Amino acid sequence: MRDDEAMAVAAFHPDRTVVAAVPLERGLLRLGAVVTDTATITTGGKPTGFDTLTPGAMVRIEFRRVPDGDEATAIEVLREARG
Repeated sequence: MRDDEAMAVAAFHPDRTVVAAVPLERGLLRLGAVVTDTATITTGGKPTGFDTLTPGAMVRIEFRRVPDGDEATAIEVLREARG
């Protein structure tokens, strides 16, 4: 895993939430974020949907902190999960 990548751990479809493992110097940070309706999700530079977020996929996530948690504003699927 490169330091600008995270691994999608889970994607909860009913509430549009994604959990990712983000590598840090001292281990992994588990990031949970709501994927907003205005968030862009891309695979290979092309727009895709929330359904493409599967556990094990390598992703790049842009997020912002809000009073009640974190919101993902952009997710780029870098590599699909290995099956």
